[in-house]
Amino acid sequence: MKLAIVGSGDLGRLMAYHATQVGVKVVGFVDDFCKDDKVDGFPILGKVKDVQMLKDKNIFTHVILGIGYKHSLYKKDLFINLKEKKILFASIISKGTYIDKSVKIGEGSFILPGVTLDKDVVVGDNNVINTGVVIAHDSEVCNHCFLGPRVTLAGFIKIEDMCFLGIGTIVIDNITLCESTKTGGGAVITKSTFEKGLYLGIPAKIKKRID
Repeated sequence: MKLAIVGSGDLGRLMAYHATQVGVKVVGFVDDFCKDDKVDGFPILGKVKDVQMLKDKNIFTHVILGIGYKHSLYKKDLFINLKEKKILFASIISKGTYIDKSVKIGEGSFILPGVTLDKDVVVGDNNVINTGVVIAHDSEVCNHCFLGPRVTLAGFIKIEDMCFLGIGTIVIDNITLCESTKTGGGAVITKSTFEKGLYLGIPAKIKKRID
């Protein structure tokens, strides 16, 4: 596998580091804004519009999106667009994780060190599962989500698309978080969410709705 990372900012650089630690060959970054020729020793291969050309020239075989949570809608749309063009996505699973053999992980997801994924957990496409996250048995993280460090999910939880869970968020068992649920650091979710918005506190309550 030859991996190109879309985005050479903090997240993209972190992906490059952990990919190389597990033996993945990183060939460089694709970035619309970087003005340097190289970042962390890896070349800037071109812009997003060049991805198809770079694939056709066999510069890379797979990509992953190093685009942070502040641009989550763009990241989702780009993932869908590149999938339609038959671009292959790789997932990066860092050293120092515990992932049960029953776990299913989709395409283009980034699993950082210290993560625990228990029996029958499902992680979909284009997710970031950050350092020290614990996801208990029979829970699912759908697509295009970002789970901050030390997020803890109990059993039988479903996290729908485009959710952002801030550092240290706790979600009790048998709960569904609707699409575009966002939590502040340390929030404790004790009930399913049905409205897109930002949830804060213990127990967490909605503070800002999202259209």
